[in-house]
Amino acid sequence: MKYSITLPTSLKEIDREDDNIDVCVETSDGDNYTFVIATEKNIIKHPGLELRAIIVKRITSHSIKKAIKNTMKLEKSIIDYYGSNDM
Repeated sequence: MKYSITLPTSLKEIDREDDNIDVCVETSDGDNYTFVIATEKNIIKHPGLELRAIIVKRITSHSIKKAIKNTMKLEKSIIDYYGSNDM
């Protein structure tokens, strides 16, 4: 499945070691998702966030692309669970 990634917030504006960021994904099928990518440190500070967040050690362009690539390979029901379809 082809898709494009948009970051509403610049990576320059976040703490890459302890933060979270919304990641918007638009598929070639016209589906739109907003995923939350969060660091392990950020999850510890915000219990409950882990329920729908994709967890990475550090937020970088590479870690975002890798996390989204791996997520978009999953079944649609899982993609729908982690990515709110409300863009």
